[in-house]
Amino acid sequence: MAVAAEVRTTIEGAIAAEWAQFQEITDPAALEAAGPDAVEDAAAHNAFLTAESAATEYRQQALVMLGRGEDTQAEARQAYATELAKPWHRAVPDSDDALRAATDAAAKVQTRTAEYLLAVRLEQLRTQDRPEPVRPAS
Repeated sequence: MAVAAEVRTTIEGAIAAEWAQFQEITDPAALEAAGPDAVEDAAAHNAFLTAESAATEYRQQALVMLGRGEDTQAEARQAYATELAKPWHRAVPDSDDALRAATDAAAKVQTRTAEYLLAVRLEQLRTQDRPEPVRPAS
């Protein structure tokens, strides 16, 4: 849970920094003139965009790290070898077409494996965050 707290703190800091930058470039009188909810709407929109961007960046970083893991690399090596073992590549396994097909197969498997591992780990985090259901006393 320390990682989640760190990420939350980082995102909250980014939201605050973006809001401060927005306030520097925005005329407060114009924002107030836009209506009573304009400031809150602008702050909420700013927070949403910043959090969405951070989530995308964290997801991409996680996929890169998981893609470099030993399990993922082993899957990619297996896909590479499997592609080269296909009958249409056996005759000339060192051809550009065979190597390109094997490399593409390995890259696809590496990506899918990293995405799967991320999904599994995110589900584990979600279940850790959920409190245990309380059964009523009989």
